Amino acid sequence: MRLAKRGQLTTDCQLASGQALRNSLLTCIGPPKVFFIALGLLLTLGQAQAERPNIIYILADDLGWGDLGCYGQKTLRTPNLDRMAKEGMRFTRHYSGSTVCAPSRCVLMTGLHTGHARIRGNGPGQLQPGDLTFAKVLQKHGYQTGCFGKWGIGNPPPLHDPQRHGFDEFYGYINMYHAHNFYPEFLVHNGRKVKLRNVLYDDWQARRIGPQYEKGRCGEGGRRLRA
Repeated sequence: MRLAKRGQLTTDCQLASGQALRNSLLTCIGPPKVFFIALGLLLTLGQAQAERPNIIYILADDLGWGDLGCYGQKTLRTPNLDRMAKEGMRFTRHYSGSTVCAPSRCVLMTGLHTGHARIRGNGPGQLQPGDLTFAKVLQKHGYQTGCFGKWGIGNPPPLHDPQRHGFDEFYGYINMYHAHNFYPEFLVHNGRKVKLRNVLYDDWQARRIGPQYEKGRCGEGGRRLRA
């Protein structure tokens, strides 16, 4: 990963593949802070020292390097990402660690290739508490870290998994299969379910993997939430 100078943005436009990512919202509040996003991964620098860089990292599943204007794509317009690339930097030799989401995210978090990484596919498996991630390293160097969007590292991860692995703040999808739904009944904020006014149909529930994320319907005892 590369670092931008203070006040600049850095984006990785050669992005990992996997399941389509959900919509993500990033809001910068106050003076320049360090942001790390993996479209679902955001790092925020608290009290930044003058020489400490701001970091924004966006990881978008199923978005190829040639899909953005900053890499020559002419059909679709991506002006905001193009501007981020222009004001920060473009990565031209930054490859996904795997062909699917969970192991590629594990590679990103740990710096290990898939021959050594703990997560090597989208099947069962989790990071362990003692695994070193770059988010933990940044915390040790005074960064306040956050992740927004899709976590999706291993299956099934506990709801507080981002906090276990170096992120101070998290909001979004924890389980990769939970993120397959654009209209979930809940999202997760720092290990707790946040109810949404969506309905999950029975046939969709039957096909889903990771049913533990639907037990209790966000504490509603199985009652559905109607819009």
